Amino acid sequence: MGLFCIRTCTTPFEVVYGRSPSVITNYLPGEVKVEAVQRDLADHNECLRQLKHHLARARDQMKTQANRHRKERSSTVGDLVFLKLIPHVQQSAMTRIYPKLSPRYFGPFKVIERVGVVAYRLELPPTSRIHHVFHVSLLKKAVGDDVVNPTLPASLEIMKTQCGNQRHL
Repeated sequence: MGLFCIRTCTTPFEVVYGRSPSVITNYLPGEVKVEAVQRDLADHNECLRQLKHHLARARDQMKTQANRHRKERSSTVGDLVFLKLIPHVQQSAMTRIYPKLSPRYFGPFKVIERVGVVAYRLELPPTSRIHHVFHVSLLKKAVGDDVVNPTLPASLEIMKTQCGNQRHL
């Protein structure tokens, strides 16, 4: 039971040892007549039981640690949200001299519909050239009633005409 490589049609165990790993089966008391083998199989079963218990406990601990910083996010149709653009999309949409000082969130934009469990379709300006569906982790709920004119970064052609200085692009 390991990762199967499609190119070599083998598992890492088979590459190292030249054979398939032995299958671990559960031992039922009374199957073996030899006392020493029966004792070894019972110890083996106990070891497997403890190993499964410890793995389950470790998995639960990792799950609680990972879920500790997560919070449930959801929006309803009609809510205003800010959009966080992914860094490589943000750089391709607009080149800046100091990218760390560029805005992280754009908007606010209106939520049109919920697509799936964790995705939302936003009402973006008609001039935008990005997809209208975003994961909930890229959205931040807008607080307050002040509606600002939603904007996205200008394209490179517009930036060249605004700056007039092409050495920064």
